[in-house]
Amino acid sequence: MSEKKPVIVPAIAPRRVCPVCGKASYSRTGTHPQCALARADAVSNQARKAANVPLDEAPRKLWSKPCPKCKRQIHARRIVCDCGHNFGSVPGSVEVPRDHQSSKLVRQRPR
Repeated sequence: MSEKKPVIVPAIAPRRVCPVCGKASYSRTGTHPQCALARADAVSNQARKAANVPLDEAPRKLWSKPCPKCKRQIHARRIVCDCGHNFGSVPGSVEVPRDHQSSKLVRQRPR
């Protein structure tokens, strides 16, 4: 019979603790990159408040567009606004009129 000898586990140096969030850090400097960014943003926000500089306007939403007729924000893929403005009118394109006759073209299921 063979016996297994115990394996010696080398001592692993404890990881540095991030001074911002208090968790073990994997970076060389000891501070997580996202924590360093949060710390820098906090400093710049304090400097901006001390200088009484107004904040920028809210960024434009990527999936919405303003209607030039009623000034509402609607989804970017909508072609017709609720107020009736048609975004699909491109120069050189043919506009299809929307009336009740077009609803008759829909096939009905056989009974």
